[in-house]
Amino acid sequence: MRWLRSKGMLLAIGISAVLGDLFVAARPARAESLQFWYDYRPDGSYAVYCLIYQPNVRQPRTEYPSCWFFQQERVTLFAWGCANRGGNHPSWVRYVDPQGPQTQQYGRFYGLTNLGATGGNLHRIWDVWGRRLPVDRNITPYLVLGYVDQGYPNYSDAYTDNGYYDRDNGWGNQCVGQPDATVWVVIENPLRPVAAPKGTGQPGKGSEKAPTLEALKKRSPVAAATWYKGKPLSAWLRDLADQKSEVRGEAITALATIAAEHRKTLPLLHTVAGNHLTAALHDSHPAIRARASEALKKLGVQTK
Repeated sequence: MRWLRSKGMLLAIGISAVLGDLFVAARPARAESLQFWYDYRPDGSYAVYCLIYQPNVRQPRTEYPSCWFFQQERVTLFAWGCANRGGNHPSWVRYVDPQGPQTQQYGRFYGLTNLGATGGNLHRIWDVWGRRLPVDRNITPYLVLGYVDQGYPNYSDAYTDNGYYDRDNGWGNQCVGQPDATVWVVIENPLRPVAAPKGTGQPGKGSEKAPTLEALKKRSPVAAATWYKGKPLSAWLRDLADQKSEVRGEAITALATIAAEHRKTLPLLHTVAGNHLTAALHDSHPAIRARASEALKKLGVQTK
């Protein structure tokens, strides 16, 4: 995942595209998979996770009203992986920072979000990846994702053959070691409740601004403490994109351990972890491949 830390870097690899059919038949739509859960801690802090596997790339804009926000919550978005942009092969491109002639020439084939944008607009996920952003519900009441293809911001026939089928390595092998596109949204409370001063019987400063446990359950009834070695899953997600192989390797182990522990409660997390680690078997670094192989055993995923 080190490409996430190398903004603007182009792959110095020659084009060896294999031309396919000039016209590709439209593929049936495949709905993305979603799962939400919360981690509420004794001190009143919390994290809510919105996990979206294979986000919709067949239309310019997709709303997710079930992933909604309280005023001034802090939201962090992580995303990676690849999707099929349709057309001639190789047709798979990275979802966050795609590479290739059409991407550079026409500025297409990348994911968008409303997080951090103004006036209901969408902008590149790349611009806000990993940033902890405050939420103004008047502008951003819930999550919106988008995808840029020919005709954006309007829908066009160019979107009809996008999806997650007929996997290839992508132009310049950009999708080797990459899972299918995945988006993680981590929502954290803006202010921790503070205990009442002794003898006053009054709530502590700011306690009225923090959403309660009952309010969190309205967004997601599923509770799961997704931690490993004293660090929350959100921290390990950031480490999955670190440049250092030892950091990424430990994050791979963390993801597998957390997913295995919550397999029954969070089945989509288990699926996403399996897809991510299977892709990591093709990572360029041998230590990462070894970690991924061991991690898949934790998940009980069979590999060829």
